[in-house]
Amino acid sequence: MKLDLVNQVNQLNQSQLNTRDSNLMHLNHQRLIVSLKTALRCLGGHQGVTEGLNLKDTFYKKKPKGSDQWTDVNTSPITDTVYTVPKLKEGEEYQFRLIAVNDEGESAPSSPSNPIVIEEQPNKPCMDLGGVRDITVRAGEDFSIHVPYVGFPKPTASWFANDKLLDDSDSRIFPQLADDYASIIVKNSKRSDSGQYRLQLKNPSGFDTATINTGPGKPENLRADEFAGDALTLYWQPPKDNGGAEITNYIVEKKEAKSQTWSKVSSYVTVPFVRIRNLTLGKEYDFRVIAENQYGQSEPAVTSEPIRARHPFDPPGAPGIPRGVETTEDSITITWTKPRHDGGSPITGYVVEKRLITEDKWTKASHAIVPDLNLKVINLIENHEYEFRVAAINAAGQGPWSSSSDAICARAAPSAPKITSDLSIRDMVVIAGEEFKITVPYVATPKPKATWTINGDEIIPDDRIKQETIDIASIFVNKKAKRSDTGSYTIKLTNSVGSDSATCRVLVVDKPLPPQGPLDISDITPDNCSLAWRPPLDDGGSPITNYIVEKLDTNGIWVKVSSFVRNTHYDVMGLEPNKKYNFRVRAENQYGVSEPLESSEPIIAKYPFTIPDPPGAPRVTDWDSSTIYLSWDRPNNDGGSRIQGYKLEYRDIHDAHWQSASDYLIKETHFDLFNMTSGHEYEFRVRAKNAAGFSKPSASSSKFKLKGKFNVPAPPQNPKVVNVGKGYVDLTWEAPTSDGGSRITGYIIEKREIGSPLWTKCNDYNVTDNNYTVLNLTDRSEYEFRIYAVNAAGRSEPSNCTTPVKNAKLPEIQNQRSDGLKNGREIKLGGRFRTESKRGTSFLHISDLLDIDDGDYTCEASNSLGAVTTTARLKIGTPPRIERLPGDLYLAESDNTKIKIYYSGDQPLDVTLTKNGQTIEESAHIRYTVFDDYIIIFIKDIAKSDAGDYNLNVKNDSGSASGSFTVYITGLPGPPNGPLETTDITKHTCTLSWKPPSYDGGLRVTHYVVERKDVSGTHWITVSSSCKDTTFTVQGLTEGQEYLFRVMAVNDNGMGPPLEGVNPVRAKAPFDPPGPPGVPKVTQVGGDFVNLEWTKPENDGGARVQGYWIDKREVGSLAWQRINVSLCLPTQINIPNLIEGRQYEFRVFAQNIAGISEPSTASTSVEIKDPLAATPPEIIKPLKNAQCIQNHNAKFECTITGSPAPHITWYKGAREITNGSRYHIYSEGEVHHLVIHDVFGEDADEYVCRAVNKAGIKSTRAELLIMTAPKLNIPPRFRDSAYFDKGENVVIKIPFTGFPRPKITWVREGEIIESGGHYHVEVKDRHAILTIRDASKLDSGPYRITAENELGQDTAIIKIQIADRPDPPRFPTADNIGTDSLALSWKAPVWDGGSNITNYLVERREHPLSTWIRVGNTRLTTMAVSGLTPGHQYEFRVYAENIYGRSDPSDVSNIIATKDTAKKKVEKRKYEVDETGKKDQRIP
Repeated sequence: MKLDLVNQVNQLNQSQLNTRDSNLMHLNHQRLIVSLKTALRCLGGHQGVTEGLNLKDTFYKKKPKGSDQWTDVNTSPITDTVYTVPKLKEGEEYQFRLIAVNDEGESAPSSPSNPIVIEEQPNKPCMDLGGVRDITVRAGEDFSIHVPYVGFPKPTASWFANDKLLDDSDSRIFPQLADDYASIIVKNSKRSDSGQYRLQLKNPSGFDTATINTGPGKPENLRADEFAGDALTLYWQPPKDNGGAEITNYIVEKKEAKSQTWSKVSSYVTVPFVRIRNLTLGKEYDFRVIAENQYGQSEPAVTSEPIRARHPFDPPGAPGIPRGVETTEDSITITWTKPRHDGGSPITGYVVEKRLITEDKWTKASHAIVPDLNLKVINLIENHEYEFRVAAINAAGQGPWSSSSDAICARAAPSAPKITSDLSIRDMVVIAGEEFKITVPYVATPKPKATWTINGDEIIPDDRIKQETIDIASIFVNKKAKRSDTGSYTIKLTNSVGSDSATCRVLVVDKPLPPQGPLDISDITPDNCSLAWRPPLDDGGSPITNYIVEKLDTNGIWVKVSSFVRNTHYDVMGLEPNKKYNFRVRAENQYGVSEPLESSEPIIAKYPFTIPDPPGAPRVTDWDSSTIYLSWDRPNNDGGSRIQGYKLEYRDIHDAHWQSASDYLIKETHFDLFNMTSGHEYEFRVRAKNAAGFSKPSASSSKFKLKGKFNVPAPPQNPKVVNVGKGYVDLTWEAPTSDGGSRITGYIIEKREIGSPLWTKCNDYNVTDNNYTVLNLTDRSEYEFRIYAVNAAGRSEPSNCTTPVKNAKLPEIQNQRSDGLKNGREIKLGGRFRTESKRGTSFLHISDLLDIDDGDYTCEASNSLGAVTTTARLKIGTPPRIERLPGDLYLAESDNTKIKIYYSGDQPLDVTLTKNGQTIEESAHIRYTVFDDYIIIFIKDIAKSDAGDYNLNVKNDSGSASGSFTVYITGLPGPPNGPLETTDITKHTCTLSWKPPSYDGGLRVTHYVVERKDVSGTHWITVSSSCKDTTFTVQGLTEGQEYLFRVMAVNDNGMGPPLEGVNPVRAKAPFDPPGPPGVPKVTQVGGDFVNLEWTKPENDGGARVQGYWIDKREVGSLAWQRINVSLCLPTQINIPNLIEGRQYEFRVFAQNIAGISEPSTASTSVEIKDPLAATPPEIIKPLKNAQCIQNHNAKFECTITGSPAPHITWYKGAREITNGSRYHIYSEGEVHHLVIHDVFGEDADEYVCRAVNKAGIKSTRAELLIMTAPKLNIPPRFRDSAYFDKGENVVIKIPFTGFPRPKITWVREGEIIESGGHYHVEVKDRHAILTIRDASKLDSGPYRITAENELGQDTAIIKIQIADRPDPPRFPTADNIGTDSLALSWKAPVWDGGSNITNYLVERREHPLSTWIRVGNTRLTTMAVSGLTPGHQYEFRVYAENIYGRSDPSDVSNIIATKDTAKKKVEKRKYEVDETGKKDQRIP
């Protein structure tokens, strides 16, 4: 329980509180608060003394009844003047007193208060209605009414709505009563919640009642009249209860009968009726009207039942029962008769509905209005029975339905399947991976079952292959074709009546399979090799155009060697010696490249053989004084090639240079080395040679010193001259005493002139006898002679010299002979052997050499004086012979090739290649390699310059041979010669023809490749890959599709460039549809028919015209309808069942075997009418809208013809008008007039002139627009200040009237407001709208709206108040200034921001500091400020707050100084100090 201290001697009555205090009471739960300063002033009665005390703190004390002890209420000082004593016991009696404290100390206690019982004081209820305003909410929203009050004890509350007590029976209503306010909340408000609300508060002390006036009662007797199709007039009576204020406006709303959403018809209606337009004819609507006064809106008056928008005339009657005329599997044609009456308006068409016999729901048989008395109903379900019904339509709407027809079944006559397209000429080529579809059209009843087979095997559908049979076709779909799908596709259609089948060929093309292995690599050399493979098992359905050869380079990357290999072999050139290579080959056709065929193992670029191993070391098998006999072992490994021979080398051990023992290769593994120097020491080595070259040298033989096997003989004995002749002497001697162990083989004689130191040899051959004649001596010269004996070991020491002898006479010449020996055996001369001696030289001739002639030959010359021998070896070699030469060679340009030539004969060979007589030097372009049995000539990147006559010459030591061959360079053939002619074009085929190419590439053209392409496609498809002739018939074309064709010639080198057709070819029949017939002419018109004629087409398209088709349509319609169900053979037709009074156009089509022509030009429109029948009214000049100033006359006129003359009736809206004081109606021939006198507001309406005769009815309409000065109709909300919250968009919507529509101008503070930025100005037909975006208090103020037209103007002032944070408080001043406190007061803001000030916030700043410090907050405009420092200067400022925020600060107060304390300051005594800071002792 809490109690607010109140001075008992100064009780305040509520009547003494001003409005602001009353509000404070409400905010503080109606407890009175009185400042302590007032209490002291009242208690002490010494106001001046009190004000000078400068109170600092206050302490409160209490004493319960029956106690003498005063106890403290607060333990800490209180600086405020108001204090609530807590923790008191309700019902007990207390006394209170207080003690004030200032700087001097505590005061004496105040006088105690009167005893106070802790309880509320009785007080009758009193309501504060200052904050209660009118409430306007939308239906469905919540609203509440909040009424503050004061009163004790707590009263009871009763709420009344329209004098009806509100209780808890309505779950939407929640009344609430608190200690200081009463409220009611209405959830989900309804229109019925509008009205007058009254609150009654009652307690034992009295009661108070408050009444809130709301809107008026609802309008009465709401009805519709004056129907005019899409318009009507709504009438009502004003409400009986106007809600305490005049009805200012009506709001009219409408909704479709089944809709839940109301739409506004008009927001400003001042009279109890309104013309409602733009309704949908035939729809039902609900209408409601709401009355409005200054207090709000009434409940709506709603029409009792839906009102249908209708014409003033009636719908037609029901047509006759429909009956079936013709049926097919998906359509039924029905017909019916006209209704007996048309309802007063011509029938414009019919609505037809259908339903299955098994269903109850009717559906539209045609979505369009049917103008005729028959209809072909399509898209029906085959073999199902249907019912039909028909309703007629006129301007008034749809009439009643006819009776249902009998059940009619949609079926066609049974027929066997008949495939209507020739599939055999529609063979197709499909690229693998793509989708292809085969559509087989057919006719059959009932629908047949389709069976598809490929190459005789039935096709089972799966995810990739689908089959579907619809009513007109069977469709085969392959979503992703494979090569295996190639074949003949056969469809068989079967039903209960029969069957039919057809076949077409499908070729699925793809990239080829890899070439067949193995990839054979042969003829490997250090810089080239040969590859060979087999073609792929499957070429992908298209010829292999080339192969791609690649090599795996030394860096691990596949490098393309050639992309244009056209055969299944290729010679790879340009390899690096001794490098490892892998190869792979891929096949290519026009659809792609195959996977590769790779070599199984890598190869090394080198010969397939190597040099042989070194032979065994040579060894000496025999010798004599000048000959060494050597032999050696064959190499362990011949290197893969046969040993061609050996090369023997020797050297003197004192010489570093090795010498060749023979100029030719030694075939055997032994050799006799002649003419060696005896006494010299030798070493020997040997090298073997094969096709790869010489081996490394063998190990050197052991050193061998040549000497005889025996000793040289002793010198000859007793040399002497026995005869001297002219120029010669005869010598004799005796044999040596010792032959040295070897037979004396001869003697050597030397001579020397006396006096000369030089001995010269006399004999050129060994002398075997003991005598010798020395010839060619100089006469008269003196000589001496000596003799050597020679055996196998060498020659002996010289003999003693003869006695000098002078040449004096010629000696006697003895006979001389010469003999030949072979391998030590004497040669028998004769036959193949003969000898010849010329000038001291002996020759041995051997003819027709044979292998047995191989051996050592010795020539021995002897005469009577002696003998001499010399030995030489005859080697029988094999001369080269070319075993096989190529014939004429045809080499492809840019290709690589090798030419292999087989030979026999000894190696080494010297090879010479010439072309056209010019020697060819080896290069990167052409080179050759000699193998054991053949020679390969390599030519890289063959060029046309390589053509010519080649001669190959091979030569060895035994002879030479040559051969020749001719090389022709070939290439791809050129394009075939054009033009590419296309003939015999049909719907699915055409024939192509061309001429052979001018250049066949040097080879015979083997065949042609024919390709086609759709003009809209990107791929060329091969039609034929092996056409042997220069004509070809292309099949499988699609009718109507355009194609391009091309032809390529092919020879053994490949396919040449194409010859392409110039223009696309359209697949179509050999003749065309006919031209359009002539313009149809109407020759006769009846009441429901016409007779039509036309001329034949000028062009029959090359085929006889089979007949004609005729279409009709009504003028203004877009849809043509076919008249005849079968071909019309003549060029005229009678067209019945036309609707009288309507206009029709006609057109004609011609048909031949190729199809239907374009339509003829439409005929001129013709109206169907009886020439003798009455003509309905026709409006020649319609009514025009009229404008008239109020209180003037308005006039309408129109011109209407008809036979007989029509009867004229005038209508205002839907109400007929006649001649009288208000209206003057008259006619002048076919011109009809209406004059309206003294027009005023109600005359503004639509006026109708209706003309009727027996042929029909016509009406013309116009509006009367009354010109009035503008008038602004200010809604109640804007008649006084309109309040809006800060930040919201303010929308000011002002209704207005006036015609012509007035110009609206908004002005604020003298400036015209225009759209853009902060404002948006909008003018609608009946409202002027000003929108202020993001409003602030700057937008508060008056706004002037002006409506002006040529008849005048109207002006209104709209006051807008934007609720915002308040203005700053004013004039902060201080009084009662003490040492540490003061009283601060200020004035309230000039503008509270549209909301009550809820709080003030006070700040202070100590001078000269710059920081502001909050002092406190209060709801009053005064505040006691304490806690200040004596003698300091302060400034103060104040903020005001409302629910929208805090104001800017007030102006800063003047500088205020608090009082200083009265205590005297004690000055401290000052002492003198020395330099050390100590008291100077010298100073007392």
